[in-house]
Amino acid sequence: MSNKETFHIRLLEMQDSGSILDVQEQTYNQLEHKNRLSTLDQHEVIHILSGAGWFAGAFEDTKLVAFRALLIPEPDDEGHLGEDVGLTKDEQTRVIYQEITAVLPEYRGHRLQRMLGEWLMDMLRKSEDSYRYVCTTVAPFNIPSLKDKFAQGMHIVTLKEKYEGKLRYVFLKDLQQPSRPFYDKWILMTDTVAQQEALKQGMVGYELEKHGEEYGIWYGKYKKDFLT
Repeated sequence: MSNKETFHIRLLEMQDSGSILDVQEQTYNQLEHKNRLSTLDQHEVIHILSGAGWFAGAFEDTKLVAFRALLIPEPDDEGHLGEDVGLTKDEQTRVIYQEITAVLPEYRGHRLQRMLGEWLMDMLRKSEDSYRYVCTTVAPFNIPSLKDKFAQGMHIVTLKEKYEGKLRYVFLKDLQQPSRPFYDKWILMTDTVAQQEALKQGMVGYELEKHGEEYGIWYGKYKKDFLT
């Protein structure tokens, strides 16, 4: 790999589908905890490339080394993330999902996940589409992905089982009305019950922080004028 660490980003197209699946497979095979990544099958990749979202890809020369996806969910999708975070049926029509991010193992450490996220969010803000709410899920202890979501200004709204019983944080970002964080309590990530209780009380997760050898989440309530 070049020491110059120069990457370029572009939207991926149908002819990139094979490269997308190859990067995903290599990423997945290197994971120690494979249940922390929900992968896309070929049909889902083609579905997004056919107009149900976007893939942004990072390239070194002509080689795809990382990608990140946005998915436009169907309004009647079972387990719609908009419903999980408390949005109305009308609001759910303005939801877009952040989907999988995959980075080839030898290209980790170059902030490619964050670069792709920033690129896609900037594209989304500049587009004429009416998407207001960005939702996504992250597995507990997927530390890079948790850091990435918090860095984007996303917040944990619920912690529940998704994807056939896998525990997931569900994140929300309102593109039109950013939140103002309040840090009320730090809760160990291993304490699922305490986190779920804080969320039931109307708190949201704002930040990941490590105390000693243990990771936890800072929880607090939305500013009153956040949600309208």
